Amino acid sequence: MPDNKEWSAFLGCFGTGYEITVSQEELQARMEALNKWLMSLPAEERKQAAADAETLILKVQRHIRQQQQILEETILSNHSQAFANMRYGRF
Repeated sequence: MPDNKEWSAFLGCFGTGYEITVSQEELQARMEALNKWLMSLPAEERKQAAADAETLILKVQRHIRQQQQILEETILSNHSQAFANMRYGRF
């Protein structure tokens, strides 16, 4: 991937564990700048840069889904415990 300020800014949206570290608005602005930059590249470079961006986005998506699953499991566990406490007394 060529060293480019738009690409670097886009990479700066994500932490080492693929978590998003900026606001939704900031991420959107950086993605728009990245897309403009991608469109200015020759076809082969654009294809490679888009593939690199897609790989990163898929890793971020996987991380978000894992975090959502953990949160859902925690909520369900807490809900079940609260229900049991109401029904049968404190556990």
